[in-house]
Amino acid sequence: MTNSERRVSRVRPAVPAPGETMHDWSIAVEFAQRLEKLLPINTPQSLFAYDKPETIWNEHRESTRGRDLDITGMSYAMLEDAPQQWPLQEGETTGKVRLYEDGIFPTADGKAKFVNTVYKPVAESRESAFRFH
Repeated sequence: MTNSERRVSRVRPAVPAPGETMHDWSIAVEFAQRLEKLLPINTPQSLFAYDKPETIWNEHRESTRGRDLDITGMSYAMLEDAPQQWPLQEGETTGKVRLYEDGIFPTADGKAKFVNTVYKPVAESRESAFRFH
């Protein structure tokens, strides 16, 4: 899980799963493997060979390499110990407290882009029967 402060936390089950229930990650993997069998491709091993949450985490971590949200410096063991803040690139020991504190943004020229948007009111005005929009 990642919060609004960009801290990645390892979330553990509050209670043991009852009966034959499965974890969400396990259901998703089983579903993907079933669909994979219907694909007209032949691979020596499954494209979804995840046997535990850590293997899914490792693939996700690698997918961030070189991006502004790089977490390749985080290990599953680090998340077992404490939440970690991203970006945290490979070779670093702590994440950045402030994102873009160096003033370089992930744009072609490295500068932040601001967009001036014009306010557009809601289509229906509020009334006591419908207070939320």
